Amino acid sequence: MHPYEFTIEELGAYTTETDQDMIDEIGKLINELRESNIEIVTISEINEKIIQPGQESGEKEVFDDKKMFGKAHCAQQFEPFVNLNNCDLTKQDLFQMNLTSADLAGADLSGSKFMRIDFTDANLSEAILTSVDYFQGILSGADLSKADLTNSKIEEVAVLDTNFSNAILKNIQITNLNCRRLKLFWS
Repeated sequence: MHPYEFTIEELGAYTTETDQDMIDEIGKLINELRESNIEIVTISEINEKIIQPGQESGEKEVFDDKKMFGKAHCAQQFEPFVNLNNCDLTKQDLFQMNLTSADLAGADLSGSKFMRIDFTDANLSEAILTSVDYFQGILSGADLSKADLTNSKIEEVAVLDTNFSNAILKNIQITNLNCRRLKLFWS
C-alpha cells in the first residue's frame, strides 16, 4: 500500500487530503483478518511464518520452492521476489503493482504503460524501456544503469537514490518528479 492510495483523487490526480473512507476500509479489513485468526506479517517475516500443507500450525519451516513446485518448468529459478530478467514484456499495461526488489534486468518493457507501480530496489539494469508511459510510481533505490528510456514519459514518480548511470535518456519527458541523490554518470 502506498500513501497516495489513502488520499482523495480529483481529475486523475491525488490531492494532499486524506481519504477517510479508505482509512476506515483498511481498518475494517485488518479487523476481519484478525477475527478470522489470520496472522498479519511483514515481508521480512514471510519465510519464518510459511506453513506447508500437512504441517502443524506451531511448526515453522523455511519456504522450499523445490518441495512446493518440484522441478521448475522454466529456465529461471523461483525467487521470493519476482524474477523477470530478460523477459519480453512489451506493450504491457500494469496498474497498481508492487514490484519491490523485482529482477527485470535486460527485460523488454518497451511501449508499456505503468500506473502506480512500485519499483523500489528493483533491478532494471539494461532493461528496454523505450516509449514507456510511467505515471505515479516509485523508483526508490532502483538500478536503471544502462537502461534505454528513449522517448519515455515519466510523470509524478518518486526517484530517490536511483542509479541511472550510462542509461539512455534521449527525448525523455519528465514532469512533477520528486527526486534526490540520483546517479547520472556516463562513460
